[in-house]
Amino acid sequence: MGKEKKQRLVERRLLTYSAAAAGVLALAPSADAVVKYSGVKNLVVNSSNASVKIDLNFDGTDDLSFSFYSGVFGPGIYQKNLSNPGAYSIYLLNEPINNDPARLQCNYLVKDTVNSPYFWYRDYTYETLAGGFPTAGNFNGAKGTIGVKFDTPGGTKYAWIRFDGTSAPTSGVIVDWAYDDSGAPIRTCDTVGTAPERIPATDYLGLVILITLLAGASLKMLKKEQA
Repeated sequence: MGKEKKQRLVERRLLTYSAAAAGVLALAPSADAVVKYSGVKNLVVNSSNASVKIDLNFDGTDDLSFSFYSGVFGPGIYQKNLSNPGAYSIYLLNEPINNDPARLQCNYLVKDTVNSPYFWYRDYTYETLAGGFPTAGNFNGAKGTIGVKFDTPGGTKYAWIRFDGTSAPTSGVIVDWAYDDSGAPIRTCDTVGTAPERIPATDYLGLVILITLLAGASLKMLKKEQA
């Protein structure tokens, strides 16, 4: 094989190794979504357990209250943002017909810019989930998920809360909830994160080392031929 042909062969190998290295770098581990999940709780809200508080992001401070109340409009289940020190500014995804928390299906993407007709709403007064006021809420006799966003010193986070109102208005169940600690949007009912799978870090490092060694060997061969 002539000197020029050998040089072209080595150069092609270097280009191949460079392309491979670029591909491996594209698969490098990155800051994926970090979903924090409550686990199944099934917290019952009814006349015997009329006030249920939840710690949305598991920091030791209760953020939301779910309450049963039987008043002039009849029994109902309500939600309230807590204003106690340490609780975050919390917004619920509402729908415009009755201005109450929207009943979302699983896989809805909870993010800052919401899909019409829903809108973000922050209120320290009670919002109707089921029964009570004539609007009856969106969880009256139905299951669904509530979209949530809350402000923290580390930025805005997004969350969901699954609520079962099939026994409403006399009883409801807070099934579970989750939020994304990275600040990324979260899909309702997602408990583990939906980021694409990455190759293990050890495999990634091994590939990088192998490609580097092969490229180095080819470069030495090229220099030797050019000498």
